[in-house]
Amino acid sequence: MEYEFEAIAKELVTSRLNDSTNAPSVAADVARAILVPAIANTRAHQDPRLTVVSVCRGVMEGLRLGGKDLPKSAVALLEQMSPVAQESYLDTSVCRFWAMEAIAPICRQEFEAVRAAIEKSRAGDGAVFDKAVQSAGNR
Repeated sequence: MEYEFEAIAKELVTSRLNDSTNAPSVAADVARAILVPAIANTRAHQDPRLTVVSVCRGVMEGLRLGGKDLPKSAVALLEQMSPVAQESYLDTSVCRFWAMEAIAPICRQEFEAVRAAIEKSRAGDGAVFDKAVQSAGNR
């Protein structure tokens, strides 16, 4: 059974963007608010990877549809993976990779800008993003 968090995340981001001028903050807040309880409540029935990818994909898709800044939002989303991982008893680097797998297909049109923003925020993560792009393309 796969839980459908993507649509929920997209809808929540879209509705909250109407009340905010800070899209990256909205992305980060929505992702964390959904991910921690979603992972805790579905862990017995669904791989946490599916939950993280689904939520992050929904968040990024909502931002893309709203015409928001994807590079800054991707970085803000990735920054939330550390607290999400800690609260969910997961490995931070693995959660970040899963989030990157979700970000990659949504940001195809802005790939270089997103990659550069990710690399600037954390040295070495641009290469990790490249691997996530390849991984996402193989799924």
